[in-house]
Formats: sequence, structure tokens, C-alpha cells
Amino acid sequence: MFRNLTNRTLAAVLAASIAMTGFAAAPARAADSGDAAKIAAGLAALFIIGKALEDNDRDYVHRRHGGYNPNHNRYRNPHHARKNLPAKCRFVFNTRHGRVPMMGQNCLVKNYGKINHLPNHCRINVKTKKGLMRYGYKPHCLRNNGYRLVNY
Repeated sequence: MFRNLTNRTLAAVLAASIAMTGFAAAPARAADSGDAAKIAAGLAALFIIGKALEDNDRDYVHRRHGGYNPNHNRYRNPHHARKNLPAKCRFVFNTRHGRVPMMGQNCLVKNYGKINHLPNHCRINVKTKKGLMRYGYKPHCLRNNGYRLVNY
């Protein structure tokens, strides 16, 4: 933002200084039709220079934001985006039978939204050591059905 402001300000100051230099160097005299043509040509030249600087600045911004991004096409295909699950929804719960990894159902509802598309045969319910019921999906089963965990 400040780069655009700086270049535009610089172009305006440069144009004004070039215009003022021509007036200060010439002695005061009556204007004729030839002087009007010179002034018009000078203003046109300043306008062209200002436009060139402005276009150059636009090209710079475009190149700066147009760099290589290895993940550019990762989420473009809606089929692949539908199969990306948020990694922050993976939890491990301690049960009487050991540690159970699970994709938490409530977390998926909040962060993924398409919970009805997940395969039903991957659903699990576990009871923690504290006696709480937890609902979710087996990560290994989801992975076998084409889903993957993504940090977003």
C-alpha cells in the first residue's frame, strides 16, 4: 500500500519539478501561440511518464504476488477438497482397553461440516476412563476410504 503511494507521490513531485524548472529558467515575456504548443507537449510528456511509472508499479505488484506456490492446485479440485479433514480433530482417548485414536464428531461438525458424507462403517463410540462417551470416526478407516488429514 505504501509502495503505491510512494511511487505516485514521487511521480507527482517529479512532474511538478520538471514543469517548474522550465518556467524558472525562461525570462518573463509575453506568450505567443508557439509557447502554448510547447506547454501542451510538455504536459503530454509528463502525463505519459506518469502513466509509465504507474503501469510499472502495477507490474511489480503482480509479479510479487504471482510467485511459485507448491500448494496452488491442492484444493482446486472439489473432489479432493471434500476428502480433506482438519488434522486438529484427531484425538486420542484413554479407555479401559488402551488408547483409542479418533476423529472427534463435534470437532468435525464445526470444522469440516460435511459429516454426512463420511462412511458410516468408520463410526465408533468409546467410553473413556472417566465414564464419558465419545463419538467419532476411526482415522485409519477414513484414510482407507480416501480421506486425509490436512492442517488448515
